[in-house]
Parts: sequence; structure tokens; C-alpha cells
Amino acid sequence: MKTPRNINQLSPYSDEYSLGPYPPLGFIPVGDAELGNGDCFGLYWPLGRESEEPVICDMYHDEWSMKLAFSSTDKFIEYLNLNGWHRGENENENEIDDDNFAP
Repeated sequence: MKTPRNINQLSPYSDEYSLGPYPPLGFIPVGDAELGNGDCFGLYWPLGRESEEPVICDMYHDEWSMKLAFSSTDKFIEYLNLNGWHRGENENENEIDDDNFAP
């Protein structure tokens, strides 16, 4: 999996998450802007796209689901900077433009 060029600005977890079927292989959670209840953002390399930089997904642990959130780590870091590296109460409060991304 291709390492994003700005990985040093993020806090990826160890690979302990990839021991079962969920989250899927290719997902590495990051501690930045996590809620503390198990929901977190993460780097995700879809199958067949391992040689490209990852997209950012939002993982909802109660639902066993993931939602595409940002097209790149650059856009994710832009979102984090805008929100003081926190998710905030209202997820739509401080959105960013991500024109190159259509989930």
C-alpha cells in the first residue's frame, strides 16, 4: 500500500484492527478527530488501488459500516486544520470543498 506523503502529520493506529472481517483489509484507523467511542476516520486503500494514495473513510463501529469521507490525506488534513483537529458536535458545521471526490 502506498504511503501518503504527509503521513507524518497523522496518527495511524497499529494493524490490530485488521485481525477480522471488519473493518476490511486495507483500512488503517487514525486517532485524529476520533470520537472516543470507537468511531474514527481511517486511511483506506480499496482492492486494486494499493499502488495509489488512500482515500479517507469514516468508520461507524456500532453499524459495522464505513463511509467515504475525503478524497485524500491532503483534504483530510485541511478539514482537521479547519476544525482544530477535532470532529465537533455537528459534522457538517465546518465542511471543506472536495471537488475531486464523488463517494
